[in-house]
Amino acid sequence: MLDFIKIKNDLESSFNRKNSEGVDVDINISVINEDSGKFSVSVFDERCYVNNQHLPHADITVGFLNKDTMIMYGLDVKAWRDVRIDTIQKWYQGYPQDKE
Repeated sequence: MLDFIKIKNDLESSFNRKNSEGVDVDINISVINEDSGKFSVSVFDERCYVNNQHLPHADITVGFLNKDTMIMYGLDVKAWRDVRIDTIQKWYQGYPQDKE
């Protein structure tokens, strides 16, 4: 099982307040492997909150197959995709910017 206390401490201690200005987002995260588990991360009021349960409503849902690959829902194609983490160049909240 995931070491939730370590995840919580790592995320909250490494949080960058300056970059969170104006950000209000809720993220549900699932880890799908032999160490499976779920947790959620909320960023608002320039703080990071980590819970060991899923939020009733999340802006983003992310699944990790392992430390190198994550599962994401593609709003542009309306389908789930597995993505290698080292190929992500940028991310943002909402619909793809070129489709708005």
